[in-house]
Amino acid sequence: MSWLLNWDLEAMNRAIEARIRKLEKEANMGALQRLTDEELEARILAEFRTLAAEHGSVMDAVRYYRGLGIPELSQHADALEAFIPQLQEIIGREQGKRLADLLP
Repeated sequence: MSWLLNWDLEAMNRAIEARIRKLEKEANMGALQRLTDEELEARILAEFRTLAAEHGSVMDAVRYYRGLGIPELSQHADALEAFIPQLQEIIGREQGKRLADLLP
């Protein structure tokens, strides 16, 4: 049964990623639009690593932004927190690629 849940989550995440790509195209996001999935994921990871380095962790950054009491930054914190499952998937793919590079 857990494999079914994992499959549903994977399908949902693929749908979300496809929707993000469509929104990027509709918004004509220039340089981001021309990135490959791997390049986009690398940029996302770099930004989250910077955020974590500045605050100690992504969740520390979320708490910091919420603690400021500024509605726009609270919304930013909500968006960061909501993105964590996708971030975990990106990290998992990156680790899988690194592991695959070590294997014959």
